[in-house]
Amino acid sequence: MVSWAGVREPKRDEPYRPPPIDRGHAGGEPRLRPIAIVTGVAVDWFATLAASFVVATMASAVAASRYDDPVRMKSYVEELSRAPDFLVLSTALGLICVALGGFAAGWLAPRAELRHAIAMGFVSLAIGISMDAATDGAEWYPEWLRIGGHVLVLPAAMLGGAVSARVREAPKEDASLN
Repeated sequence: MVSWAGVREPKRDEPYRPPPIDRGHAGGEPRLRPIAIVTGVAVDWFATLAASFVVATMASAVAASRYDDPVRMKSYVEELSRAPDFLVLSTALGLICVALGGFAAGWLAPRAELRHAIAMGFVSLAIGISMDAATDGAEWYPEWLRIGGHVLVLPAAMLGGAVSARVREAPKEDASLN
């Protein structure tokens, strides 16, 4: 039988059963949700891939508009990709993608947004460091920028998780008032 509120009422002959309790872990907080962390990492990496594609396309378009010779175009793009300003901009863009991943992880984990964003940040950081180790690092990439980027991964993920919590807590505007 369903009540006026849409909640299933127990039959009169059924004993009362209390609702299930979300026990979480010993501290009383909800457990980490792996799907939230994996989704956050996926959002981070797919956003990074998409942003890299857009930046590379724009750099190629600029090179094509400046040079007719394919060899000069290639050397221009290589020179641009090693320019410190471009590398700082690319690192900042990557940190924005990490923040998006932190937002996604936090959004999928109500009441534990920051914890999930931090966990997502650790996974992204581990993947980034292992990719650096696997590629032996590029000798032209400044070490200070590489270290700075790694140091800022967790704060960027935490920012995304905090924004997620803030958006979730924001009061909903009544659409009928407009």
